[in-house]
Amino acid sequence: MNRTYDYADGTSTKNTGSPTWSGDVGVRGDWDLKSTSGIWDMFVRGESGNTDTDGTRYGGFDTLNLRRTVDLTDRVSMSVELGRILDRSYQADDQVPGSGRNNRVFVTATFLTNFLRQKKGPKTGPFHW
Repeated sequence: MNRTYDYADGTSTKNTGSPTWSGDVGVRGDWDLKSTSGIWDMFVRGESGNTDTDGTRYGGFDTLNLRRTVDLTDRVSMSVELGRILDRSYQADDQVPGSGRNNRVFVTATFLTNFLRQKKGPKTGPFHW
């Protein structure tokens, strides 16, 4: 993400405090165990360093994370995520310091998949069946 601040006096700067890039990258795979299935995911989450409008330089960061998801039903899944496995200290620009090692649990329900799959009619709009 690149921004430029343009000022009324004609000056401009790209030192906006916004990182050049941020996001997740990793590997993901399916798993099956007897009658249970799901997804495993190991990923690095991070952002590049940046410079604020006053010239203050902020370092980037990256964290190693692991997530495992189990399908509870056709429409409901549960994920357990182990965050910041390496427990390295970091602080994103203008934010509180990052949490230490952490665990998260997510439950996800999907409601419209059958409706969208069974929809008949002309192929118009953002969905094509």
